Formats: sequence, C-alpha cells, structure tokens
Amino acid sequence: MIKHRKTVTIIAILAAVLLVGDAAGAEGLATIQQSDGSTRTYTHVHMHLVGRTLYLRSPDRRDIIEIMTNACSFAATLERCLPYLTTLHKPGSTHTIELERGIVYVNIGATVAHLPHSSQGLGPRDVLVYLHTTRGTMISVHGSLDRSK
Repeated sequence: MIKHRKTVTIIAILAAVLLVGDAAGAEGLATIQQSDGSTRTYTHVHMHLVGRTLYLRSPDRRDIIEIMTNACSFAATLERCLPYLTTLHKPGSTHTIELERGIVYVNIGATVAHLPHSSQGLGPRDVLVYLHTTRGTMISVHGSLDRSK
C-alpha cells in the first residue's frame, strides 16, 4: 500500500510540474511579410528546441513550423545555424517551405549574447530566426524557448 502511494505521489508531482511548465511557456513574436508587401504579425508563438530542430507553434496550437538546422557554429554562448529543411504542419496537411536563405540564432547561455557585427543582443534562452523563401516571403521570429532538449 505504501509503495502504491509513493508511485501515485510521484506521478502527481511529475504531472503538476509538466502542467505548470507548459502553462508558463515562453512565447515569441513572428512577422511574415509576403512578396506583395502585406505583413502579418503573430504574437504568443510557442517555441521549443529539440536537438537541432526548432518548433514554432501558433497561438491556437493548430499550425507548427518545423525548422531543421545544421552547419552550426558558436561565438561564446551564441549558437548560429543554417536551416536546411523547413516544414509547415497544418491539420491534415504538411508543406515544405522552400528557402532561398535563412539563419537561426540561439543564446544557450545565462547572460545576454550579442549578435556578430551588431549591437543587438539576445537574452538567455532567446531565439532569433530570419527566413527568406523562394517565393519572396520573409519570416522573422524573436522570442524565448519554451523548452530545450
């Protein structure tokens, strides 16, 4: 009976930690400028990093942009990576986003890190993404990571 209570207690604690962590998740701001000049801004974009893949989830939790990166380098705690595969996941469909160029910066440190050749800094666990698609759409994202694995 005591062993069962300990197991239930441990499961309850883990569930509470996961729920609080997810509810308090960090958010970002995404701006998408179409080739015709129209711009849409999305607030409360959820961000998390798994290995070298960055996931951006829409505030309504329906759409996800998956950015797989490679060719990474470091300047102190600032990681700079090139995206090689970007995918848009919508309910019932998946589309590859063809990129002309892009860059992903992640500050994995505990203090502000400055971008190379810039006065702009990224706070701890901050992410900065610039993507330019072959269709002329420009995507920029700035925010903090929900989680990182």
